[in-house]
Amino acid sequence: MPPRFLFILFICSFLTFTSLDAQVTPSSPMPPDFTCQGILLVEKFKDKTTIYGYEQAVKKKFPDYKGNYILATEKEVRTDSLYSDKKTYRFFLRVKWDQVMETAHGQLRMAGKWRSYFFEDRETGKIYTNFAELKNTQQTVENMLKILNASCK
Repeated sequence: MPPRFLFILFICSFLTFTSLDAQVTPSSPMPPDFTCQGILLVEKFKDKTTIYGYEQAVKKKFPDYKGNYILATEKEVRTDSLYSDKKTYRFFLRVKWDQVMETAHGQLRMAGKWRSYFFEDRETGKIYTNFAELKNTQQTVENMLKILNASCK
């Protein structure tokens, strides 16, 4: 089999298995019933260099958020009893860091990285993709804040 076909098969398999975990809603980046009532969980990373400038931009800009928020790692949200109340901590603003792999001369190598920002509705299990993505981290966080504040009812 050609290496390119195997790579495409691998990617399709990966996307299929990862999408089984939650319902993905690609049509809208925001949950339709999002309000600023609860406490928004905003993902932070154990390793602050995971996305250069992300956590610093969030700490600088998010004090302007009209609602309440908490920075928390994915592990904290999943395991800490503090976040077990899914009505209070319903929405989790997440960041995913992906790698694109390609084959060159029969060898698999990394072709690039990209990040995606998305909402997780912890009460319903739905994932809302493509939230506020821009190339620059600072601009992305500013865009997130505009979208979030516009959604506060």
